[in-house]
Amino acid sequence: MAFRNTNTEYVNVRRVPSTPISNSDKNLLRVVLLSFGLLCIIQATLNVTLRIFLDESDTNALELNEICKNFTDQKRSDFDQYFRDGWVYFNTSLYYISPAKRNWQDSRGFCLQRGADLIVINSREEQEFIRRFHRFMWIGLRNTTARTWIWVDGTPLTRRYWGPGEPNMGNDEGCVESRFFEVQDTWNDLNCNDQNFWVCERAMAR
Repeated sequence: MAFRNTNTEYVNVRRVPSTPISNSDKNLLRVVLLSFGLLCIIQATLNVTLRIFLDESDTNALELNEICKNFTDQKRSDFDQYFRDGWVYFNTSLYYISPAKRNWQDSRGFCLQRGADLIVINSREEQEFIRRFHRFMWIGLRNTTARTWIWVDGTPLTRRYWGPGEPNMGNDEGCVESRFFEVQDTWNDLNCNDQNFWVCERAMAR
């Protein structure tokens, strides 16, 4: 009931009793908290597992951070876009592993349109890096009209990782793929019109 006079208005305020938390609500809260804790554990486990399988060393991470310190904001934005598009970082370069197949020339065209080119393999570490992806993939090595093997950047072939019996130069095999067999040396010469996956490489210039 409210009492009113000419000067002041008074209102009776009733106290609303608090509703006790039921046992079922308590159990639900426990389940939610437990689930959240399990998710945190799973996330931590996944992070460790991915680091092991992808061999992402702390050294590489620090090296990438050091390089990026010297990038302009525009360059950082550009490389962020590469990462969003599925490119991966290894030893100062960005790489794209194709999800589809094309012939050698079309594969190279894909890379060139993105400011890259087919991979030029300069070291054993780089050769081992692309073997991890377990695919037959075009690399940037081809045979010229002078029957000389040359990389897409114009450099001659010096380090060689040919598979057993390769190159055999059969059936107009003027382009090169890298395979993923158990042996370390996996290159195979192949007809350039064959369909294959491919690897793009983009050097991280400052």
